Amino acid sequence: MFSFGGTSVVDAQTKGIVVDGVKGRSLSDVNIYLQKDSVEIGSTDRNGEFMFSRDQITISDTIVFSHVGYFPLKCTLSELQHLGYKVVLHEHPQLLHEVVVSGERPPFFLEWTSLSPLPKPLYSFGGFLHAGKI
Repeated sequence: MFSFGGTSVVDAQTKGIVVDGVKGRSLSDVNIYLQKDSVEIGSTDRNGEFMFSRDQITISDTIVFSHVGYFPLKCTLSELQHLGYKVVLHEHPQLLHEVVVSGERPPFFLEWTSLSPLPKPLYSFGGFLHAGKI
């Protein structure tokens, strides 16, 4: 631990974990941002753990934890402290409409006329187009 002018560096960080409300497993890639201006202050790692600096927020700022497929959770820093820095997100199942992807593209190769066979195989050649002829 380092100390600068009576404030420790460890105290300036907020650490916690985000877990699934049913299975209790940790959730990775949860977005953490401030509601007032949508500024991201962090995200969870692969173990569901997060860390952000307290100098980014005030005690009354609303922090939003969001993840695809889950209801977002909004809480203040003081509420987060009361939760023991353990955030529980609950699933939000959604039915998505069918998506059809199709595409067409023009032929890649140009039309060409076959040349007469050569006595030995040809591996490469140089040429240019002049008046529509090679």
